[in-house]
Amino acid sequence: MMHPIVEALARRRSGELMVIQVNTDIYPDIASAFRIQGVPTFVVLHKGTERARTSGAMAETDFSFWVASVA
Repeated sequence: MMHPIVEALARRRSGELMVIQVNTDIYPDIASAFRIQGVPTFVVLHKGTERARTSGAMAETDFSFWVASVA
């Protein structure tokens, strides 16, 4: 459900931010390192420091506003 929204945001904000998607079934060690307990979970990092986190699906507009408010 969120995949097309995240892909669209990545295209729109190309050059401004980097979007990385991790399959937690394939990489459970990464999920553990980032304390991911639910899918989807979105984490915004800046210079290696977590700036924001949210879990759960959301509408494209809400997701774009959330990213803009923390990125």
